[in-house]
Amino acid sequence: MKYPGKILNEHPEHDPQLEWFQTASKAARHVNPCVRTYGLGPDGELCKNCRLFMRHNLRYFKCLLRGCTNGPGTDHRANWPACKRFVKDL
Repeated sequence: MKYPGKILNEHPEHDPQLEWFQTASKAARHVNPCVRTYGLGPDGELCKNCRLFMRHNLRYFKCLLRGCTNGPGTDHRANWPACKRFVKDL
């Protein structure tokens, strides 16, 4: 999502620039970082079905492609759509 630059606001009760920032922040929170890097994987596959997906310390999910910083920055969601580096778990 490209930033549109300064948007002239003709109606004070409606701020299109603020709406753009809110939409962009929502979209960024729900996107698999591996999909952004490698592209979208097979249709209908989820990260939890991938061999590179792992459970760390029994509480946190991680992806081997992203590494592990022992912090929330590399936490990975099980139900994110898989990326192109998807390897079917046996």
